[in-house]
Amino acid sequence: MKVAIIGAGGLGGFLVAKFANSKIDATLIAREPSLSAIRSNGIVLNSPAGRVSAKNVRVTDNPAEVGAVDFVIFAVKLWDTEAAARSVLPVIGPNTALISFQNGVHKDELIGKVLGRERVLGGFAEISVRREGPGIIQLTSEKHRFVVGSYPGRDFDSARMFADVMRGGGINCVVSNKIESELWEEYALVVGVSAMTAACQQTIGPIRQDPAARELLLDIMEEVAAVGRAHGVTLSSTLAQDNMKVIDSLAADLRASMAVDLANENRLELPWLSGGVAALGKDLSIPTPANRAISGILSLYAQGKRPAS
Repeated sequence: MKVAIIGAGGLGGFLVAKFANSKIDATLIAREPSLSAIRSNGIVLNSPAGRVSAKNVRVTDNPAEVGAVDFVIFAVKLWDTEAAARSVLPVIGPNTALISFQNGVHKDELIGKVLGRERVLGGFAEISVRREGPGIIQLTSEKHRFVVGSYPGRDFDSARMFADVMRGGGINCVVSNKIESELWEEYALVVGVSAMTAACQQTIGPIRQDPAARELLLDIMEEVAAVGRAHGVTLSSTLAQDNMKVIDSLAADLRASMAVDLANENRLELPWLSGGVAALGKDLSIPTPANRAISGILSLYAQGKRPAS
């Protein structure tokens, strides 16, 4: 099995570091400055368990050098999705499957429009990881879980084979037989935590302890669930409450990646998170006042620069 990973951020760096220390044939497709740093020094993965250095990382900025692969993993920011999909055309063979571990529910449609919807597997990642610098990855908890599955009417064997590849790299990966529902459950969780930790500029601990903030967080997730149901996805009536139990188990100092990007004046994935919920709600005539408010508040910062005062 051959794997190509596009994106050398926290998630892509974590995956290629794990694969590099296994028998998996994996290549990272990266841009500068990560490309030169990884070519020179490999990937350094820091975690609570210690420091792992992966020196034998295959990395390139030219997908044509890789050849056809069995799986392409997308680990780029959401705004780069379509460009990334076009860039990996040289690695697409007749049976190549595509898996995105990006945030949200828009990603698979964006990839499918470029490379074919029939190739796309559903997937999401439960992991706390970030890039500290080119080729330097920080895993803040050893606990992680990747979920993959086939959309209704599509080949299920690819999902099982991909999970086997992930486990061959020492990565916890499970197969879901209801991936669309689980993606929306995860989407509600990600949107809620992203919205609140970014808009409040606080970690999740104080947010979940404050009654008003907690209620707003619950409202945000309820809206995501309502939009998902209107979109035809089967979702539990207690989805938001169930997600709140998950949030109560998170480390108190957790900030979503969008909150980190906001603090660093980086571009935000807002149009695919609360903004995406608001847009889908408008199309489906589902009210989303909480997500609209978050989207409006953060829209001034969405391009990564503080507005002029």
